[in-house]
Amino acid sequence: MSDTVTEIELKFVKEDDEVLHSPAQPWSSDLGIDPENLVKEMLSIMLVNNGIGLAAPQVGLPISVFVMGNADSSYACFNPRVISVSSERTQTQEGCLSYPGLYLNIKRPTSVVAEYEDVKGETHRKEFTGILATVFLHEFDHLHGICFVDRASDLSVKLAKQRVRKNLKKQGIK
Repeated sequence: MSDTVTEIELKFVKEDDEVLHSPAQPWSSDLGIDPENLVKEMLSIMLVNNGIGLAAPQVGLPISVFVMGNADSSYACFNPRVISVSSERTQTQEGCLSYPGLYLNIKRPTSVVAEYEDVKGETHRKEFTGILATVFLHEFDHLHGICFVDRASDLSVKLAKQRVRKNLKKQGIK
């Protein structure tokens, strides 16, 4: 990839797109993508769509990068690694920008210690807890070709998709 991020069109891929179900390649400055522009674009897409996390594969880039947070505080994680997770688990309702309107109860660790590089290539080690742990692990999954529907039972996914279709039908959307 010798393009800069301004030449790459970032747009959501469909839930059945292979890039969502394949492991991402490591981030490298050799890709020719400006990391600051990439983060700016990804955060913009995430925030405009009312998300709290967005992984590069979700916008068609098979690279190990994600952003998470909100307009006031955000993280850009390049080549993230999970160092440890808590044994304590909690079940929360998760959504995903790649699956609009779909919400599933997913059980995840309540905290995660992770390492990641920032836009300048500096390595950070941080413990994320609560919702940030959930978001980190959700986005980390995306980098490994795992979507949140893969963490729920087939029946739960089927029922949730039926609810989405029913709600769309009520709104007059097919």
